[in-house]
Amino acid sequence: MSTPVDTQLLDALKALLQAAALPVVGVHVARSEADPFEPDELPAVNILPVQEDIVSPTTIGAARGAPVLQVHRFQLVVQVVTRGGSAAESVARRVSALCAQAIAQNPTLGGVCRQLLTPMAKQWVRDDDHEQRLARQNTLYSGEYRTYSHDPFTAV
Repeated sequence: MSTPVDTQLLDALKALLQAAALPVVGVHVARSEADPFEPDELPAVNILPVQEDIVSPTTIGAARGAPVLQVHRFQLVVQVVTRGGSAAESVARRVSALCAQAIAQNPTLGGVCRQLLTPMAKQWVRDDDHEQRLARQNTLYSGEYRTYSHDPFTAV
């Protein structure tokens, strides 16, 4: 069975970020949020999809049943999480920089996307509400890929 393009995109991004974070010992990359209460899951890079909109160009005059090109515009957050404290925050900033550099060098994720991962916003958050202080570096990215309506498994 084929894999939908959105899943291919997230898998490719996860592999890219795992390779980027290799120089930093102990970093986990996940397509969901790491549990901050599990000590062996931090530091972590979380890939968090935010939204996706599908835009189809006008189909007036198109033959009924003809494939329609669909443009998928999405946003996702690459979040680096560490324990609080200056040394841990330094690790978070280093991992975040490595991830940003890897994405900038491979903006189409090996051709999965046409236009991918334009950084839109960066946010540094200290979370002192937990039993242990956490530091999060959030970077919002936007991107785009295209499929035909009859084939959501192949990017065009």
